[in-house]
Amino acid sequence: MLDRNKASLVKDALDALVDATGSAAAWEALPALSRLDRTEMDIEIDLRASEIIGAPIVIAQRKAPTAPFAERLTKRQQEVALCLARGLSNKQIARELCISLTTTKDHVHAVLTRLGIDSRTKVAALVFGHQP
Repeated sequence: MLDRNKASLVKDALDALVDATGSAAAWEALPALSRLDRTEMDIEIDLRASEIIGAPIVIAQRKAPTAPFAERLTKRQQEVALCLARGLSNKQIARELCISLTTTKDHVHAVLTRLGIDSRTKVAALVFGHQP
C-alpha cells in the first residue's frame, strides 16, 4: 500500500508521462521517477503499453529486503554466492551462469574476499541468514 507521499510521487511521474509528447516521455518523467527510486517501492511504468492503451500503466510493489551479504557484492557475485550456497562446484557454477571456469574462480575468490570469509560453507551460512 502506498502512503500519501509515495502516492504523490507516483502521481508526479504519471503526470510527467501524460504531459510529455513523443519519445521524450521517458526523459521528462525521469526526475519524478528518480524520487520514486529512493523509496522502498519498486515502481515500473510500462511506456509501450501505456502508449498503446492511452493511459499510463504503473506497477508498484514493495522492494524485497536486501540480504546482509548482498550490499557488498556485485550482481554477478551475488549470483555466484547463491550458487555456492546451493553447494555447486566451480564447474557447475560456470555452466549455470554461462561463464568460463576461470571467470567463475575469480568471482568465487572475490565473493570470499569481499565478505571477509574463508570458505564456501561460510558463504552458505551467510546467504541463509546465519553469521559465519
